[in-house]
Amino acid sequence: MLVKVTAGIAALYSIGQLRADNPNVSFPSAIPEATLTTYDVYPYVIASQPVYDEALENLNTGDVLDVGGVWTQSWVVSAKTAQEQADYAKNADRVADIAALKVDSEVLALLKARPAQINTYIDNNVNNLTEAKEVLKIYGRALAVLAHAIIN
Repeated sequence: MLVKVTAGIAALYSIGQLRADNPNVSFPSAIPEATLTTYDVYPYVIASQPVYDEALENLNTGDVLDVGGVWTQSWVVSAKTAQEQADYAKNADRVADIAALKVDSEVLALLKARPAQINTYIDNNVNNLTEAKEVLKIYGRALAVLAHAIIN
């Protein structure tokens, strides 16, 4: 991970670009850092991500800055728009619904069952209104999550 510094501004750069920019120079396969610096090319590091609230803020890469003599990729935290917040909340709800389904053994069994297996299950387990209500609840949980995935 390299940057080329021009007038104090760092831009992402590669060894391939260095070779293309200097076609008359024969660089070794592993270019020493001292050689790179003669072409104003420097390695950079990526700073640790800052703490931020994913529901309210976006995290994007910022400029590569000289931090104490080390070129460092910075981060920019910015406020989400109202629409981005709404989209995040909607997606968070969907993720929570799917996570709940993944641990609901009754719904998982239903979703994995073939039509004939569903018929057999109903024939064997629904003998009265109370049992029918329980099966309808299982179907309702599965259908609600699937429907939200389709219409949202």
